[in-house]
Amino acid sequence: MAKVIGPLMSLSASGKFAKTMVFLAWKGIQNVRQYVIPANPQSAGQTTQRGYLASAVTRWHTVPLQTADLNALNVLSSIQAKPMSGFNVFCKEIITNLIAGETNNEIDDFTITTNTGGAVEFTFNANAVETIKLRWGYSPTVMPTEVACGNGGAPPALYTGAIAGATVGDDVYFQMFTETATKNIISGIYKVRVLA
Repeated sequence: MAKVIGPLMSLSASGKFAKTMVFLAWKGIQNVRQYVIPANPQSAGQTTQRGYLASAVTRWHTVPLQTADLNALNVLSSIQAKPMSGFNVFCKEIITNLIAGETNNEIDDFTITTNTGGAVEFTFNANAVETIKLRWGYSPTVMPTEVACGNGGAPPALYTGAIAGATVGDDVYFQMFTETATKNIISGIYKVRVLA
């Protein structure tokens, strides 16, 4: 990429010029590169992958995610190896399940029902048929304690979860999961301050 000073007799330029070159600013530096029409072969694989992404975005807009659910996805995204948003993590999990031929089961409508004396109880919705468990701890990356969640009936169902014996005044982190070989429960990492 060529670094330019005063392109086109100005101090800055952007956009294409005569379908031969493109002027742009990159990290505050004026640059110029060759004009290229991007390839779009629309192969079968490419079309399938675009369909997966379209399905993931549609689910993001249709699943009734509450503020707590969105915050949990953002906590999960913060511990990823690559920088991501909660939206990116959600779509990544959906696409991974679609590629594997699995159904997608999202955790949504998370609500705290009790938070007193070191015990936190909550409800959430899931359309899973498997037994759902939760793991919890005092860090989003270390959650050693596992507890089974109560099933509210046939999916989609209201589930219940409880954390007991937590240190009052500390933040606890927890995430729902299933013990099946394929991880098809999409759950963020929830964070709750334990009250006295």
